[in-house]
Amino acid sequence: MDHSLKMVGVNHSAASVFSQSLDPAAAAAGGGHQDMQFSVGWQGMAQPPVLLFYVMGIWSCVTGMTGILANCVAIALFTTSEKLRSPFNYLLLNLSVTELIISCTGNTILAINSFNRQWMFSYTACQANAFGMTYLGIQSIITLAVLALQRFMMVTQDRQFPLSTPISSTVTLIFIWLYTLACALPPLLGWGTFSVNTLKVSCGVKWKPGAQSPALQMSYIAFIYCLGFIIPIIIIFTSYIKIIKTIKNSGRNFPLSMSQSVRRGKLERDRRITRMVAIMLGSYLIIWFPYACTSIAEAAGYTPNSEGEYYLYALPTMLTKANVCVDPLIYFGFNPQFQHEMKRKLFSHREGSWGEMVSFNSFASNRRNKNSTVDDV
Repeated sequence: MDHSLKMVGVNHSAASVFSQSLDPAAAAAGGGHQDMQFSVGWQGMAQPPVLLFYVMGIWSCVTGMTGILANCVAIALFTTSEKLRSPFNYLLLNLSVTELIISCTGNTILAINSFNRQWMFSYTACQANAFGMTYLGIQSIITLAVLALQRFMMVTQDRQFPLSTPISSTVTLIFIWLYTLACALPPLLGWGTFSVNTLKVSCGVKWKPGAQSPALQMSYIAFIYCLGFIIPIIIIFTSYIKIIKTIKNSGRNFPLSMSQSVRRGKLERDRRITRMVAIMLGSYLIIWFPYACTSIAEAAGYTPNSEGEYYLYALPTMLTKANVCVDPLIYFGFNPQFQHEMKRKLFSHREGSWGEMVSFNSFASNRRNKNSTVDDV
């Protein structure tokens, strides 16, 4: 009996310490080190179902390994082929390296914590993970926005500015990195907060304002929401919608001298470009829009209180983790240069087929030459 009471006392003591493990304020009051004290206790909240954690863990493993494989292939093709090292493709390389890092770190950390059903690392690790994932996630989003803007300019204005030279590409990449840093750095400087998330298995921006300085926290939430989601989605949506309109209008203005077979070929090419644009736009909205809605709901005070609500709450996070394998499949898979190099390397340097894929460059050049054939694609 005494032994049982001692064990209960030990477990209760451990639970008390663990419940304070993520709260820096509690750590300061208790005289502990900040990086060893912060709370992952549920504090009266309904706990998520155990199955959800295992689903998240498995999902993180699958998407992480797929992302590592897909992005490694893209990077390997880029580094081993001189044809792919064009100024525009440096932007795709930046996207691939960013998502490779996310696959190796973010997905791995989420999987470890999900299988253990709690945050397994220190307060300092939480801050580092939150900053890293915020920085890399926004960098990925901004890169997608710049890609959309670049393609819009190529198709509608028949030019490749601002990524037509190594210097302009470098300046664009520096802008992306600094823009992203401006979004992710403030919580480390006291404006906004990084904290463990509602499911207690990952760290990021604390969307729900705390008791201390709620107005200051809300101002940062509005800041990062506008710069990290609203502005990019406006650029992406506007660019791709205008591309689709331009393609449709070009299909109505065929020269009278163009043969029926060439006209059918151009129409088919335009349809492929339209499908590709729709996939790019749709994938962005499916992956990031639910997360943006969940963030706003949490900032407004929403907290999941049932098993069903926890599953719905976890879905946006799981979708964002799939971003690391979806983007390379879309942005490299639809790139005719990468497809050609992949086939050439897989089939003993045998020339691959270019006809099945679509190039924004070819569309822009074909607009300048109304008599070009589908072979130009």
